[in-house]
Amino acid sequence: MILDLLSQRLDFEKTVTWNALRKLCIPIWLKSDSKLKALIEQVAKNEFRLFQVDNHQTKPEYAALWYVLTNKIAVIKQLFKVQNGMENYVKFLEKDFANDAKARTVACKNAFALISKGKNWLACAFYILGRAFKGAV
Repeated sequence: MILDLLSQRLDFEKTVTWNALRKLCIPIWLKSDSKLKALIEQVAKNEFRLFQVDNHQTKPEYAALWYVLTNKIAVIKQLFKVQNGMENYVKFLEKDFANDAKARTVACKNAFALISKGKNWLACAFYILGRAFKGAV
């Protein structure tokens, strides 16, 4: 109920971002997993759409975390496909992280390397793909 009121007042479909969710503490008090997942999917779309390009990350690199959290690997793979020079990421995301321990190990190693490059959002996504949740934090 509260979420519906906030959604109407703040026009969540077009404007909800991680900063807004964090400030309102929504992930803490929202009890419905399905509503939280839907909200994170909306955050993913908006963060990609509203992302301001900086020197360290591209739009797909920044949005990867949100799509990995909602298990939408195909979406992030498609976003990397349309971005020039991202073929390595597309090839990497084609691996089976759920069943292949070697792929998960490679994801964690790549995440560690990304941290040194200042690509923390993408590193967090890779740690999650590798099931190394402590590294993601």
